[in-house]
Amino acid sequence: MKALHEQQAADEAKRLASLPPELAGLIEPRDLRQRLRREVRAFAALVDADWHDGMDEQSEALYAWAMRQEKLLRRVMKLVLRKRTRAVFERANDILVELADSWEHVLVVPLRGELHEEYVGEAELCLLDCGAGDDEYLSSMSRYEAVQAVWLTLLYAAAAAPKDVVSDALLLRFVKDCTDFGYYCP
Repeated sequence: MKALHEQQAADEAKRLASLPPELAGLIEPRDLRQRLRREVRAFAALVDADWHDGMDEQSEALYAWAMRQEKLLRRVMKLVLRKRTRAVFERANDILVELADSWEHVLVVPLRGELHEEYVGEAELCLLDCGAGDDEYLSSMSRYEAVQAVWLTLLYAAAAAPKDVVSDALLLRFVKDCTDFGYYCP
């Protein structure tokens, strides 16, 4: 068993070494999917444990979840603006798909009240550095608006990239992914 874990660790180290340097610090979408699903299951268990009187704990858990997403959105936004490679665009799109999908899973958790985007927008502030390089340009946004802003930035950057970096088919996949989750795509 120990040899298997050592082999898996060695394989993971090789995979990480083969990644382009710009992706080294960004989470693998497969790992993100697993982490987000665990978090959604934990949130659902929290709701099930005290459906009637646990609204405060549920709000705190949802807020903490949104803040973890916000940190990832910042990293994705900065990477898309600074490193315009095919690998970065694909990874950023895959991460945004996972974030949007996890939100869809949160929405189906049977809460005592109703969870609307407006509620989440009022309950939390999602500060997003929109690429100014410093924190002068910060906007308060709902979770939906923050994901939309990053996705639109990705789409605009990918559309402006040379065709050898982002093909039309890849760009259309990005647009489809964005619109499949209900985000506005001009």
